[in-house]
Amino acid sequence: QLYEVEEDKTRLETRLDGVMEKLSSATDDKHRVEMSMDDMRLNLTETRAENINLSENVEELQGQIEGLTQQLQLSFLSGGRKSLAPSTAHCHFNACDMTNVSLDADDSVTCNSFGENM
Repeated sequence: QLYEVEEDKTRLETRLDGVMEKLSSATDDKHRVEMSMDDMRLNLTETRAENINLSENVEELQGQIEGLTQQLQLSFLSGGRKSLAPSTAHCHFNACDMTNVSLDADDSVTCNSFGENM
């Protein structure tokens, strides 16, 4: 009977060693997961802060767009042109017959139908 007890003890020690290895592995996994969670929390906090900044920027830009839209509407209503941008209403297009176009040695383009350098 002593032999059976020794055999059971050896078998239980082997099982205990296996359980301890699994426990150690699970503990290591738990620590890795906790570190990952900490990293995720930090990233989430930084992302939220960035999102708040971007939301504030969007609100500011929307306000600027509204202000510019009002200025544009007032400009049209007042009949005056307040923009320094060139007007597309006064754009002139010089048509040229491209069949007689040649490149000279100085790389200037000549249009023979008008006799002008372009």
